[in-house]
Amino acid sequence: MDPEQEQVKLTLEPYQLILSQLPVLAIDTWNKNPDKNRLNHPRIRANIVWGYIISFAREFLVDNPNISFIPHHSTVSLKVAGCNHEVMIRYKKANKKNISCNVKTYLSDSYHDHHQRQLFLFPGMSDPDRIEIVYILNELATSVEDIRVVARNKKNVIWSYSIKQTGDVVNISTKQPNFNKENNEISYEEKAVKLNKDKFPNKIQTEEGG
Repeated sequence: MDPEQEQVKLTLEPYQLILSQLPVLAIDTWNKNPDKNRLNHPRIRANIVWGYIISFAREFLVDNPNISFIPHHSTVSLKVAGCNHEVMIRYKKANKKNISCNVKTYLSDSYHDHHQRQLFLFPGMSDPDRIEIVYILNELATSVEDIRVVARNKKNVIWSYSIKQTGDVVNISTKQPNFNKENNEISYEEKAVKLNKDKFPNKIQTEEGG
């Protein structure tokens, strides 16, 4: 079964701010890399940026009980657990049509074939919806034009929506969802996410207003 947009959106919403900022932070870090000009081949850049994304994701999200990091098939995906629903995420660079840039392999094709389930069932997981969070660069590949949650069926985009933050201020206060599996209710506990202000290209507004 193809992923349903509203269900995926509901599961990702508590973490959307951080998930959306990871590619921006990664590209900003890449732009400051002293070896950027020497390594500036599109495939090398994409691999390094992906490494930054996963590294920062671990830094900001590793203590969250509803988010897991799943090493598999020579890569790492994120799993976000919601209320009776799980979403598996992989980060990718995409073109203007929201199609991710992949070396064509059986595994990369299978990720978007939602009849292929066994390859992506791992210990501690149910049967997650598989989506991508893609970033789209400007023509000079120096900044992020858009960040989108994308669901595909093989080569076709089923749906997508933007999670790119707008404005100059990013408020990092978030709520930690707690899921009661007995009655399927969601409650929220206030929890501040501690981010290093110096790493973000945008101004960060903390709970104290700094």
